[in-house]
This record gives sequence, C-alpha cells and structure tokens, in this order.
Amino acid sequence: MSSELYFMVGAILAIAATFVMLEVASIEDEKDLEELEKQRTMWLKARQGKKSD
Repeated sequence: MSSELYFMVGAILAIAATFVMLEVASIEDEKDLEELEKQRTMWLKARQGKKSD
C-alpha cells in the first residue's frame, strides 16, 4: 500500500474520533446542566423557606 493511502485512512480515523469525543462531551455537559438545575431548584426552595420564616 502507498503512504498516501495510510495517510488518508489515518486522517479519516482522526476525524471520526474527534466527532465521537465531541458527542461524548456534549452528553456529559447535558448531565452537568441537569445536575446544576437540580441544585438551583433545591437552593431556591431553601431560600424561599427561609424568607417565610
């Protein structure tokens, strides 16, 4: 096989790996956002409870 073919295969694999890593990162970001939203909701409820006391 020629070196150009190896280069093309390597480039395609690198691009595919980049897309996979970006997708995994976006899924983790969504989980982080959900966790932050839960914490924010709990904090707001606690704050409202303190105001009424």
